[in-house]
Amino acid sequence: MEALMTQRKDRYLNFLKQLNLPTKIQRILEVRFPAESSLCLCGAVELIQISALDLDGEIYEFDVRYASDNKIFQQNLIDQAWDRLPLIDQSEVSSVEQHKIIIYLCEPETQLLENLELDSSMPVSSLLKLLPERYILGSYWRSVHHLYVALPCMHPFEIDTPYLTCQSSTLNIKTPPPLVTVVTVVYNGELLIEQTIQSVINQTYPNIEYIVVDGDSTDRTLEIISKYEKYISKWISEPDSGLYDAMNKGFELAQGDFVNFMNVGDMFANNLVLDSMDFQDSEVSICGANIFFSRQFPRLLYSKPRNQHIPHQAFFMHRRDFRLHRFDITFPYSADSELWRRYKPWCSAKFVPGKTISLSRFGGISTNPKYLLPRMFEHLAFEDNPVKVLARFIPKLLASPFLTESMIESLYFQIYGCKSQ
Repeated sequence: MEALMTQRKDRYLNFLKQLNLPTKIQRILEVRFPAESSLCLCGAVELIQISALDLDGEIYEFDVRYASDNKIFQQNLIDQAWDRLPLIDQSEVSSVEQHKIIIYLCEPETQLLENLELDSSMPVSSLLKLLPERYILGSYWRSVHHLYVALPCMHPFEIDTPYLTCQSSTLNIKTPPPLVTVVTVVYNGELLIEQTIQSVINQTYPNIEYIVVDGDSTDRTLEIISKYEKYISKWISEPDSGLYDAMNKGFELAQGDFVNFMNVGDMFANNLVLDSMDFQDSEVSICGANIFFSRQFPRLLYSKPRNQHIPHQAFFMHRRDFRLHRFDITFPYSADSELWRRYKPWCSAKFVPGKTISLSRFGGISTNPKYLLPRMFEHLAFEDNPVKVLARFIPKLLASPFLTESMIESLYFQIYGCKSQ
């Protein structure tokens, strides 16, 4: 058995040496075979995972996948095997550099030549694409690449599983599952809007209404939205009075039984999130947890529903509720807190705090020092206990002149960060 594995490792190593990789691999460390019928998003079947060491002593993790669907070209910004990572704290971070390379063995049906220009200078015709750092989730991977390999070619992998399409757990239900509306609000979000869109359109849930509300962007945002137009149910682009005015427009456009706001820069934790929710049997709103991640710190912030704090990315508001409630745009910095206080979802919604729904980058209005003072005055206007409001805000106001955004981020992750739920 050991001799057989040694032979396999040699074949895998020889294949990797024929590819257009960003480094020279010297040794295979470990080989892992996924569970039967393992799916990596849509359009690909996972074949094998390989850990290897390069000549500089850095570790590269390879995920090899068989692809016969163009869908792989609409998931490149979210396909990082993030949900399989050890959700780590500082003590568990390896001192050795970690890199991820996802290899797609592409059938001609993927129209690879039409989508990408292959490099034919290597023995195996392929194309290597580096994922820009702004798209990398968390701090575990130092780099992420996607390598598209044109089939047919000589390779050592067994492709004996029929190609699988994305399967939804709700497909066998006779009555259609509830319609879920996902709304993305964006203004000049060219750097991150595509990743958010991909996280929505790759959901396996079969009954999604996807709405994008743009605030009359002046950068490349509209160009990117147009690129994915066939996957979007409806989108508008017009001036608004800020974030919460745009979110209210999303409420007005929504036709679903549930509505979720997955705004620019946020994304679903994986492509099965909506399929795993109990929409069919729920007559109330549902709320799970949102994870904040950082490229600087190897810890995670779990944002769970509690009292006035409801993570909108992880909240599915029932039609009965969103027909009655709107954000009050007279509170431009705290309208979400005011809505939760008035609506009181904790009295009626179903909470599943142990279920991770969404991922978000750290930052925003609530952690930005320049919004502390106006937020404090808004909270004084709608909260009943001014003493508690002042007790929350004044220490932050006093400390803010001495703290940079990076220092604030560091404090949050060190104090509240954790490695698991």
